Amino acid sequence: MTRRRRRDGSRRPPLGQHFLRDRKLADRFVAGAALVPGERVLEIGPGRGILTTRLAATGAHLEVIEIDREFAYGVPLLEGCSKVAVHIGDAAILHWPRVEVLVANLPFQVSGPVLGRVLDPFVSHPIGRAVLMVQLEVASRLCAKVGTRDWGRLSAKAAYAHDVERLEVIPPGAFDPPPKVRSAIVHLRRRAPRVEVEDLRLLWGLIDGLFQHRRKQARNSLLLCSPALGVRPAAVQSLIDHAGAEGEPWPRLRPEALDLPALARLCDSLARDCR
Repeated sequence: MTRRRRRDGSRRPPLGQHFLRDRKLADRFVAGAALVPGERVLEIGPGRGILTTRLAATGAHLEVIEIDREFAYGVPLLEGCSKVAVHIGDAAILHWPRVEVLVANLPFQVSGPVLGRVLDPFVSHPIGRAVLMVQLEVASRLCAKVGTRDWGRLSAKAAYAHDVERLEVIPPGAFDPPPKVRSAIVHLRRRAPRVEVEDLRLLWGLIDGLFQHRRKQARNSLLLCSPALGVRPAAVQSLIDHAGAEGEPWPRLRPEALDLPALARLCDSLARDCR
């Protein structure tokens, strides 16, 4: 495969990758994953293998997904990686093997689909924990608290059944080529759901719908997304009117002011009264 050259004569990654090159950071990343021998681990995007060799050395049962065939074919040639299972394809759409831990240095363009699958409460074999390098902006959204500008669809879904921790901010110089923005390491650990609702799929759709119109008041956002949720707009309007008459504040608030319990209560009201 021929790599395009940048103006300085170096090779340009054809898929927009930014390869980790800081070995000490790679050591900290893998140590923080706290893997044990035999644990089933999936790495997305091994690239040049700086994490792959360290992951294999833990004794974990490692599988990787790599979209770049040149790198995929090179994984078994890496030190200690002859038994690593390699899957070639796009991790955003490829079927994932059944594993307990996900590790990845995620490009921005696939962070959304990958995180969507990590947070998905409907999968038959959920991932217990994920250790990820993502753009700092994405990490801030994952860890955001209600009432902040970063609280939104991603943070509300993460809060449902995960503990999220941002461990370390990474400067651009840790990668080759350096990205234009900083990155961060985040840990996501699956836990028991923080709220219970009558219809979890409705809650997931409600979160998507409300935060699609995050700058509007919740009542307007809810009316706009009600057809997609399968609830009757007239019944939604009655629910809003009743809440106003009872002095409930949520219709006048923006979605970013609604915490997960408030979203769960609204979801149950929709399930009971608006179908």
